[in-house]
Amino acid sequence: MIGKFFNQGALWTTTMAVLALLFVVGMLILYCFFLRFVSNSSKKKQFKLYAGWEKMVFQYLEGEKTTQEIMALVPRARYAYFQHFLKSYLLALKGDDFEKLSALVTNTDLFSCLIDQLVHGDEQVRSESAFFIGLVRARQAKEHLIRGLEDKDEGVYFNCALSLAKIGAIDTLGIILGQFRIRKKPSRDLLLSILFEFGTDACQPLLWYLKGEPDAFSISLIVDALGHYRYYPAGEEILCILDATPGYDVRINCIRAVGKIEYLGAMPSLRECMNDADWRVRSLAIWALGRIGDDSVEEELVVYLGDENWWVRYRAAEALFSLSRKGREALSVIAQHSKNKKAASVTRILLTDMKVGG
Repeated sequence: MIGKFFNQGALWTTTMAVLALLFVVGMLILYCFFLRFVSNSSKKKQFKLYAGWEKMVFQYLEGEKTTQEIMALVPRARYAYFQHFLKSYLLALKGDDFEKLSALVTNTDLFSCLIDQLVHGDEQVRSESAFFIGLVRARQAKEHLIRGLEDKDEGVYFNCALSLAKIGAIDTLGIILGQFRIRKKPSRDLLLSILFEFGTDACQPLLWYLKGEPDAFSISLIVDALGHYRYYPAGEEILCILDATPGYDVRINCIRAVGKIEYLGAMPSLRECMNDADWRVRSLAIWALGRIGDDSVEEELVVYLGDENWWVRYRAAEALFSLSRKGREALSVIAQHSKNKKAASVTRILLTDMKVGG
């Protein structure tokens, strides 16, 4: 009797647990349908809103509506949405259309809203506002962007720096480099993208900063940027850094930079680098010599066709091919008659590659 009671109690408990679970599952399904309904409604509403704004913006660009008429149709509560809507147009437009659409932001209450978001928003809002300010080339926001460089959030720092580069604020380059140096997790690609955004106008200031830069990581990045722009006046300073034999990363970047710059004064140093124990240094030095184009190194390059590292051999063959007709003829002879299997093999591969590429 007692056992039957306990069995019934256990069955009742199990049944109630199953019913409760089914209820929870049912509620979750209803909640998912509700979220989908809300999302679809929101998308439809946004699509309708954006369609109206699109027509309005085209009328503005064609001169059919004034700035005042546009802003009268966009309530302040919708400013954030309107900025997001304008973003794709600002990225795509150029010339007069860009300038006109940019003025729609910088000469209206949208700009004060942007500044307020940059100063008082959360991390994501501050970061997005900083990016948008650069997108519209709002030079009047320069001081706010400079203060944003000290923001603890990496995204805000990066977008403020990028925007300063977009508005051409060369005088802030030192502040950007200084803030970058003291951050805990610097990103090489992020800083390079900022330096590249400044364009060639940054080369002279970068060379000046390079001469007094104490940090090896920053030196490496500045050298990369100067090499990218093939800034010939930087060749002497980069060569001095190379000859001082600092860390591996800096050395590699210096070799690459003098090769891109095609700095003739680097020839003796590059010859020394060809004897380096590290194959990466040897191969890059050979590549740089090929870029500079002095055929006086051809006999030395023939020797490196037998190097123990495949990439060194290939770069030597590549350099010989690019330097002169004599070098190409030497490669043909080596490919057919050399008893050095390494040299003959890499030469045949290079000649095949060149024929395919040609």
